[in-house]
Amino acid sequence: MSAILYDTLGPIGRRRVAIGSAVAIAGLAVVGGLAVIRLVDAGQFQWQKWSPILNPADAQFATLWRFLAGGALHTLEAAAFAYPAMVILSITYGFLQNVGFPQVNWMFAGVDLMILYGLGQLLSWWRYR
Repeated sequence: MSAILYDTLGPIGRRRVAIGSAVAIAGLAVVGGLAVIRLVDAGQFQWQKWSPILNPADAQFATLWRFLAGGALHTLEAAAFAYPAMVILSITYGFLQNVGFPQVNWMFAGVDLMILYGLGQLLSWWRYR
């Protein structure tokens, strides 16, 4: 059996990959277990802390879910507003770079961030005016 981009592993390579995978899984399990133990010790899994988000009978349930839905909606609005701007900036940047202006590489890094920050501020102003 042959591969296009790499050679297939031999028996030693397969054993090394299996051992490395087992060590990585064990390490992740230990770290995850320690994180859960610390969270339990800090009381983060008590029902009183999770009741507003999981219990519809809780007094804060509707308010919390309305707040979370509003945040998700604002995130989608910001993405919808910023995506066309990034497409335009990408096309402009690619055009300038391919036409023969390689010096625009360092300029557009900061300009993109400033434009996106400005678009985000404009969206925030428009949403909360």
